Amino acid sequence: MDRPETLSFRRRNLPHWVVADGTYFVTFRLKGTLPLGVVREYEERLNALLEAGADRETLASEQRRHFCRIEAILDDPHHKVQDLRDDRIAELVMGGFEWLSKDRQWRIYAAVVMPNHVHCCLRNFGGRSEKLASDIGSVKKYVARRANQILGREGQFWQNENFDHWCRSEDKVEGCVRYVLTNPVKAGFVDDVREWSWIRIDQETYPDILDES
Repeated sequence: MDRPETLSFRRRNLPHWVVADGTYFVTFRLKGTLPLGVVREYEERLNALLEAGADRETLASEQRRHFCRIEAILDDPHHKVQDLRDDRIAELVMGGFEWLSKDRQWRIYAAVVMPNHVHCCLRNFGGRSEKLASDIGSVKKYVARRANQILGREGQFWQNENFDHWCRSEDKVEGCVRYVLTNPVKAGFVDDVREWSWIRIDQETYPDILDES
């Protein structure tokens, strides 16, 4: 796969590398789902790499390493923050993916709503790749407002920053799709992903992948 044009590269606590016509693996999570020490340790490691002049590939590799660590924490079935187990809220997130597909021309290859975080693998076919963060942000903003109404509370619902990773090859894309779909099984919530209510799969692109997962 040829290397596409970089549209932006920025960093808050995480690096965000956006390329033209890229496919992305995106994770967003509820506020308060990670111990502060884990977050600070990663920030210190990332700052050290930046001070040493690390390139984008090295920063992205560190991001992936950190992701594996936080995923183990998020997938803990006894995690104290699990607002997305409320079917009414999970349905709102799934509706957000429908909006991204129909109104913003994102093709959702796969998506899953877990008890405290959301994974998706998506690509834009309307020239909006650079709008990845803002389009996901629109979904989060809508869900947060409605979820707080449902739960009868106020305040921040989602963690501000998303994890987003550009999939650099078709094999990487398929690997991310499989990761998304197997998350409920890997976390021990179901024995078969088809038993999990809150998944979405582009069956035109991956017609048999649920049978293989």
